[in-house]
Amino acid sequence: MMFRCEGDVFNVNVSRLNHNGDGVLAEYVFNQDNWTALCEEKELDFGDILVFTKIRNNLINVMGFIVDGSSNTNVQFLGGTRLNAVQPAVPHDDAKDERMYHLCMWPGHREHFHERTDVFYKRFSEILAFNRLTIPAKFQGENPMHMYRKALLKHNHLELEFSVRMDHHYENPSRTNHVNMYGEWAWFGQQCGFGYTKMLRFGLMWVVSDLEYDEETRYPVFHVC
Repeated sequence: MMFRCEGDVFNVNVSRLNHNGDGVLAEYVFNQDNWTALCEEKELDFGDILVFTKIRNNLINVMGFIVDGSSNTNVQFLGGTRLNAVQPAVPHDDAKDERMYHLCMWPGHREHFHERTDVFYKRFSEILAFNRLTIPAKFQGENPMHMYRKALLKHNHLELEFSVRMDHHYENPSRTNHVNMYGEWAWFGQQCGFGYTKMLRFGLMWVVSDLEYDEETRYPVFHVC
């Protein structure tokens, strides 16, 4: 049997185990060595959720997802099947609500939908494309981010400091200035296991004070998931 994952095709032998007695149904098992080679090549880990899509005859597409629903395989190939069981289709009336596209397996995830002022959402792909996080103006209405020069982002036990600055558009003074967050976004996302298309939630936890070069520095701390 042939399995295709991220465009590569793997020949995985199967062995028939048994049938139900009338020759109609049968059970099969993958050959361990061949299947292990596929998993190692595509870095599929124990506990990942796999989706198999039969294309034709003995050719099957394989897609892998981590537990929060983010894909850890390339989804840009023909025949891909999304993991609908993790996130249902977004109703048309809520299509513009970014919170509806946020996947999270944290116990308090449902409480996210009642938050208003201290959170904002951004697609990880948008952050990577510009190598910066543009903080929404609506969020800054309650939290003046232009006052800070850095921010601390936390996910599980990982913490990483990012620089914060307001970017002025000198070539077009009438254009609205933006407060952006710069840092090692690609590394941070990799360490957190964020998929390229994942919608990230940034929740302001608190603002702390720190002594830096004998001066008090205040900076916000965000929880990211």
